[in-house]
Amino acid sequence: MKYIGLFLGVLFLLFVGCRTAPSPNLADGLECEGLEENATNNFDDVTMLMEVLFLAKQNFVEDVEFRDLVYMAADGMLQEMDENSSFLQPDEYEELEEETNGEFCGVGVTVDSDDEGVMRVLATIDDSPAFHAGILAGDAITAIDGTNVVGTSMDVVLKMMRGEEGSNVTLGIHRDPDKELEFKLVRKDIHVSGIRPVLDLGDGIGYVRIAQFNQNLPEEFTKVLKQFRETKVKGIILDVRDNPGGLLLAATGVAEQLLKRGKTIVFIEGRRKDEDDPGEYTAGKCEIRDTKTPIIMLVNGSSASASEILTGALRDHMRAVVVGTQTYGKASVQSVIPLSTRPDCAIRLTTAYYLTPKRKEIHGEGLSPDFVVEIDSDEWNKIRQQLVEGKGFKGVRDPQLEKAVELLKGMIPGGNK
Repeated sequence: MKYIGLFLGVLFLLFVGCRTAPSPNLADGLECEGLEENATNNFDDVTMLMEVLFLAKQNFVEDVEFRDLVYMAADGMLQEMDENSSFLQPDEYEELEEETNGEFCGVGVTVDSDDEGVMRVLATIDDSPAFHAGILAGDAITAIDGTNVVGTSMDVVLKMMRGEEGSNVTLGIHRDPDKELEFKLVRKDIHVSGIRPVLDLGDGIGYVRIAQFNQNLPEEFTKVLKQFRETKVKGIILDVRDNPGGLLLAATGVAEQLLKRGKTIVFIEGRRKDEDDPGEYTAGKCEIRDTKTPIIMLVNGSSASASEILTGALRDHMRAVVVGTQTYGKASVQSVIPLSTRPDCAIRLTTAYYLTPKRKEIHGEGLSPDFVVEIDSDEWNKIRQQLVEGKGFKGVRDPQLEKAVELLKGMIPGGNK
């Protein structure tokens, strides 16, 4: 127990110092908020936590590295706060950075936790093993390689599905209403393209599908607008169906190219107010801007997060009409914050919620389309398969797209002639 006494002595000095000087990085500006008035209670609580760590280290039936215990404690704390927060160990932090760049090795599913802690497929990535196997949005992942994962954290589930290219993984899937399925998949390197594909639908209508909001998307979208301008496109269909989101700045980077400069794109509301968190993102300077061409947005139940930011911004400013089904309703902002004490680790923390320019709260609710048009999930998967293969919409019927084309023809001058 002498080690506990030594550690608590150091911990006490840290708390005393915390009251007189701000901590680096994450705590910049916080100056250990609330510790001064509650220093004694906070010290008692942290003392208890450290006692639990040392007791676990000394008495657990198997030997566990102390650092692993600390990592587990940090991760458990963050995940108790909400299902989207977590502690990122070095390998997890590196994987997250790779995914942000649009490259990783796995099966190609985006997941989210439901109210019962079950991981459900939010969307599959085009041309991925999960996509080709027929895994659908809404499928519940119940087992991975025979291990029950119900109630397991999102990060653990994602880590279990990733691995070396060419390696095998088996997913146990529960599909409503009562189907138990098993998918044997081979992991592959996945390269997520922000835009796929861009099509000329005729009658002056250009189509672009945004598959994910990665960091290269605004630049890719600029090229699309230039192409549309050169080909004299008179109406645009923006398709974000089965787009689970991505980076906030990717969504704002696309939106500002379609809105007048200075227009609000999204409001961000959290507890902290500082210079790095403006609270409001507006359309700034960009290489090309189109504020007049009529736009129809296609959405569905797997259009989430950044997809909803773009959709909400364009609709609130009357730049787009929305067709499809209710969107997912994920309006929370996760910040990835590296640790100053261990820069190869980070925390992913829910720090705010976003609201549309008209301050509509959509978290847990989603956005209702202006025109509700349903499409069978199997038919939509066939359409996605054709788009991946470069066949466009030939030989398939997409009622949501048909409605979008009909509306655009009515919005384009002389379009119905």
